[in-house]
Amino acid sequence: MQDKDQEVSVKDETTKDTLYVSGQDNIGVPKIETDQKTEEHQSIEEEVPKEDPQILTELFERLLRGASEAYYARLGKTQPDNLAEKIKSFAERAAGHPVIGQFFLSLEQPNIRSAELRDKQTDAIVQKHGLDSGRGGAYAKGLPERLSGSFQEVALQATLLLRQHQGDARFALALTCGPLADALESMERTGLSRERQVDLMIHLFAGEPVYEGGGTRPPCNPKFREFLARLSALVLSEAAERPTPGRFQTLVSLATWYGSAREPACIACGAALGLEILPYGYEIGDAPQEVAKALSQLANNLAGWLSRLLGFGADEDAMHSKPEQAGQLNAVHAFGCVAFLQMTSWWSWNEGAAEVFGCLKVEMAKEKAGGLARAFLFMANVPPAWRILNKSLFASEDQMFGPAARRLRTAVLSLISALMRARFNEPKDHDEIAQALFNLGVDLNIHSKSSGDPATYLPPRLLANALGLWWALMKAGDETQAIGPFNGGDCAVNLFGALTEPSLAEFRRQHAEAIRALGDALRTQMKQMNLELDESRLSASYNEMFGQKPEHAPLEREKAATTLAGLIQAYLDANGFEAKPVEADLHTWLGAAFETAAAEIMRWAFSQIEEGPSVFDNCLQGWVAVAGKLVQLAEEPGYTAFRGEIPSSLQDFGITGYQCDRPDIPKADTHYLSRTLRDVELMCGVFGLS
Repeated sequence: MQDKDQEVSVKDETTKDTLYVSGQDNIGVPKIETDQKTEEHQSIEEEVPKEDPQILTELFERLLRGASEAYYARLGKTQPDNLAEKIKSFAERAAGHPVIGQFFLSLEQPNIRSAELRDKQTDAIVQKHGLDSGRGGAYAKGLPERLSGSFQEVALQATLLLRQHQGDARFALALTCGPLADALESMERTGLSRERQVDLMIHLFAGEPVYEGGGTRPPCNPKFREFLARLSALVLSEAAERPTPGRFQTLVSLATWYGSAREPACIACGAALGLEILPYGYEIGDAPQEVAKALSQLANNLAGWLSRLLGFGADEDAMHSKPEQAGQLNAVHAFGCVAFLQMTSWWSWNEGAAEVFGCLKVEMAKEKAGGLARAFLFMANVPPAWRILNKSLFASEDQMFGPAARRLRTAVLSLISALMRARFNEPKDHDEIAQALFNLGVDLNIHSKSSGDPATYLPPRLLANALGLWWALMKAGDETQAIGPFNGGDCAVNLFGALTEPSLAEFRRQHAEAIRALGDALRTQMKQMNLELDESRLSASYNEMFGQKPEHAPLEREKAATTLAGLIQAYLDANGFEAKPVEADLHTWLGAAFETAAAEIMRWAFSQIEEGPSVFDNCLQGWVAVAGKLVQLAEEPGYTAFRGEIPSSLQDFGITGYQCDRPDIPKADTHYLSRTLRDVELMCGVFGLS
């Protein structure tokens, strides 16, 4: 049996429609402009030329058109006939808006990377700044001699250049050390704030394919950490006694940029900065709506980083050996959940959430259901943060769930989250449903092995991964997306691991042809995607069952999903499941009402294990009580309940061995960042160049 159980999958809370940071990793948080404009913001707006609205209309229209095409293609649907007309009308209105239109020059649609960004809608800007004279187009062939114009125009010119040469780290280095440094020095001379200087660096380089090898993941080397330390120091050097929402959000983006390197040394620096600035959330308190999104993202990512640094990922025993840190970790994520609830409205979710709770046999007033559903979505992002509850915020685990429920708690939490995401079926959540079901299976797999009987939790393990794989196959836009970003590959590996259990020998014999066909197609797709570890694990389980390696067979999503639904149905029929509507086959039932079908199936699956349905029900009621407390805290002003519950440094968390120092930058050093960008040795390291 070859399972993936080393690490529970943790969801990085990021902003897919982020304004200042774009790219595949979607890191960072959007800056939120306040009503009180600084002199600098006013002067920047005045610098924007009068002809820009016409340029902006084209930018808006083309980006929106591209985004809508990608969106409907992903859903497998055709666009409405009147959509083009609506887009054009909206683009004209938005371009003429006194704030949106002028500010948009500094923004880029993060998820659309097409040639459209480099053709007609850029011509006016290219010509205006003389970037194509004498060279056949600087955007196509090389560096311009200079970047000129307002802050927004410099940002857009640099962005377009980097997009034209995406994946070329040496070009990014040349642009940064030359024209960009010169343009920044000019803006420094006219008083551009340090916060805005750092915003420009985040916008251009965080999450963008500017690093060696063409990836969006930065190298976690000393030079990269030093660069981000300098950027952090720049922002903090002008911090007032009472931090502003904008400055806080810039610092959150920097912490997330650190974490995007995904290596312990950088994760530690991101966590150190995050813990330092997290208290700003309650210091800003008089404007909670403006900072709630940044707070929720920071606390979510902090919980994931700290869980990894503390070794809490898949090792629950490690958490019980450090109960104080585990409780503090829970407080971090609970803080983020409360901020998340404060920034969202949930009344429209009440009816749908109540239906899901009804499928799980949980009774509650309909007006409470939406808030609880929202809380569960956030809580399941970092399952390890909820294994041990903070005693100041919640009652003990035994009081909330009962002493027999320890092994099932986080698995049930993952189940509730998956069902809620499926019920509301927002495209941005499609990749997270299989992830939650995968986490459920990982939890139970770990406990099965620790119990000494790998088959202890076999029914919910097998069915959770099967349902997760079915969802990924049916909801993804193509086979690559299904196995990769939609987490179908993870579910497939653990599904085949579960199928090797000796107790399923007769089931394997009766359904060998279908299991083989599914395994052949999945392994072929993994091989094509160079997912070597997943391919190896799935092949090992396949070989254990059939004594041979999988054969080559292209993956067809609909065909594979139908085969998988047939296997799920056969397993349920063989074990006495009777909840399915008589008139519907399982594939149709899942397609029509996935959350209802999955709730019935998983409730039955948990009833088959030794603890039985009573413990499952206790877990459900316990989580409803926890989520209810979070909703209650979100309805209270400020975040006073969390004061004193969250350490402000890694050392206070008991995490040592990492260097995250920052330089002291005098306020009088007005050309610090432009001088930093001209440091070729430093910037080589930042972009991963030797």
